Amino acid sequence: MGYITYKQYDSRWGSKNYNGSSSMATAGCGPTSVAMLAYAVDGKTTPWDVAKYMKKHGYAVYGNGTAWSGIPAAMKAFGLQDVKKVDVGSSMNTVWEYMAKGYCAVFLFRAGSRGGVCWTTGGHYVAVTDYKVQNGKHYLYTRDSGGRNHTGWYAYETTMRGLIPQVWVGKVGNVKPSPAPAPKKSTPKCVDVSEHQDKINWKKVKAAGINYAVIRAGYGRGNIDKRWKENIEGAIKAGIKNIGVYWFSYAYTNTMAIDEAKYVCNACAPYKSKINMPIFFDYEYDSARYAREHNVRVTKSHVTSLHKMFCEEVKKRGYKVGYYYNYDYKKNYIDIPSLPYYEWYALYDTSDPQKNTYLQQYSSDDKISGISDKVDMNWFFGAAPKTKPSPTPTPSGKLVVDGKMGTQTHKAIQKWVGTSQDGKLGPKTIMALQKKLGVAQDGKWGTQTTKALQKFLMKNGYKIVNDGVLGSATIKALQTYLNKVVLK
Repeated sequence: MGYITYKQYDSRWGSKNYNGSSSMATAGCGPTSVAMLAYAVDGKTTPWDVAKYMKKHGYAVYGNGTAWSGIPAAMKAFGLQDVKKVDVGSSMNTVWEYMAKGYCAVFLFRAGSRGGVCWTTGGHYVAVTDYKVQNGKHYLYTRDSGGRNHTGWYAYETTMRGLIPQVWVGKVGNVKPSPAPAPKKSTPKCVDVSEHQDKINWKKVKAAGINYAVIRAGYGRGNIDKRWKENIEGAIKAGIKNIGVYWFSYAYTNTMAIDEAKYVCNACAPYKSKINMPIFFDYEYDSARYAREHNVRVTKSHVTSLHKMFCEEVKKRGYKVGYYYNYDYKKNYIDIPSLPYYEWYALYDTSDPQKNTYLQQYSSDDKISGISDKVDMNWFFGAAPKTKPSPTPTPSGKLVVDGKMGTQTHKAIQKWVGTSQDGKLGPKTIMALQKKLGVAQDGKWGTQTTKALQKFLMKNGYKIVNDGVLGSATIKALQTYLNKVVLK
């Protein structure tokens, strides 16, 4: 099978939402470039197939397009072999070596023009499928998915030099490799379903060896999934022993997140004794889009707060609780260490089992007997929620060395400098501290006071930096010193 030239603005997918802020036509050059190469593997892969993979895996980044790491991941997922990232630096020699061996590639272009050719005014991915050297120049056959339509033979030296920050190469084999097997044959598989799977024959699902299911109860402000009752009752009747639930969130305030928790718990109430897996909070790109439409700034702290509000309300009502996320959300939108709940991680790299999670969603297009449409598949690992380690206990009457300036640390400082121990660092206490440290006594704890404190602690053997920033390292050193000298 040969390569194909696709356009990201093709009517079959161009208007589809790609990354929550843009369509395929404007932001889909990444999946389209990969699809051109993958078509040579199986003769059927389309840009939208790759786009769905990027979206599910968290590589379709809101407001940006496609994350660099999504290109090699998708190339591997769609059957390209020996995929490698080539760090270009000041030389393209390694790229030429691979291209001479018959490798294809995806080139990332930065903004700029060479030889009258403008590849992009921002950033752009282009598929490269052939290579030759002629008159001392390196010619590449490019397949450009964008509107500038730079498809054909172009000399690197005259039209590309200095515009390529990154290249990924791969090879088309004779046979598309089979998907990597599950971590172990015994690892249980779990389906997650909603009304989008239409009517499900749960007896056939059970007979296919599936004994775990996560079922959508609804979404947003009390909207119940059209097949919720049918699905959960069908699963129970068929003998599916492990059942969980998810609620797709459109919350953009803490109150809305709490309300969604109440909606899902009310829906689950008749089946509470049968729901032995968690109820999951499902906050995705469409959730963030909805928030932005209501003029809400979607930040990591904001989204993390929504997760906490939902999870705590569900937990309070006697259910296990967890949350769904992908790599992009893990990195940019939720503070995972502060969420001690069951984790459902969408990571579509089947060679990388996430055994420290409760569930890993590894596919969005599997076929299972009893379900007519494609269905999401997961591995069940059952990992318990992670909890933050408790501060190291200290002897009675001494400070916990936690790097935080709380009331007890304030009282110890007051005892050290000889002022009233009310736990408040007022001007009198600060002036007394400044006098002890030998700096101007203005009653305000600023940079000079912190530097003087750091200098004092360093003289007493503590390894900290004299930078005037009262960070956790300085506070820990102070607490240790107070425990040793003042609270002994």
